[in-house]
Amino acid sequence: VVIRGDAGIGKSALLSDAIEHCPQPMTALYVAGVEAEAALPFAALHALLRLLLHLIGELPAAHAEAIGNALAMTANPTNPLAVGAATLDLLAHAAERQPVLVAIDDAQWIDDPTARALGFALHRLHADRVAGLVAVRSGLRSPLVEMGFAELDLAGLDVDSTYELLSSSAPIAREVADRCHAAAAGNPLALIEIGTGLDPQQRHGAR
Repeated sequence: VVIRGDAGIGKSALLSDAIEHCPQPMTALYVAGVEAEAALPFAALHALLRLLLHLIGELPAAHAEAIGNALAMTANPTNPLAVGAATLDLLAHAAERQPVLVAIDDAQWIDDPTARALGFALHRLHADRVAGLVAVRSGLRSPLVEMGFAELDLAGLDVDSTYELLSSSAPIAREVADRCHAAAAGNPLALIEIGTGLDPQQRHGAR
């Protein structure tokens, strides 16, 4: 599932919740795209698969070599298609032991070679015990989210949820919460920042 939404809308919170509450035993693989590493081929793949590196030796030789090449474990040139197939094999191999959750945050900053390899793999994991959650910022692209996966578009909180969120830290007048909701368009992160900046008089609507 691809989760789309603006910055601060709750994409990362959903991924964190999914990892925290995934059934046990289950292997949770997580990576967040880093804008500064977007130009480094397979940087994100290395971060995502680090918990599975001990299984590489159990793969067929060609796939083990492809993964090794991509993760700079060998000095051989990298074949993108071979890396995608090897990633598929590695995830399926891990899922034979226990289910696997692949959680990818800020997909818009995942380097393209990683995005294509993961997209190739996730698009073919139909019968394997692998779930994929991919979060991407609205309006930004990634090869990883252009594979026709199911999508969930996150909108801002409604007025009742906004009041509940702002009341969780300190009492607040309903009309003040409504004004905050309008100002932040229901964006949870913006609401938290606005609420943090209000003094008691402002929270009660006296000033």
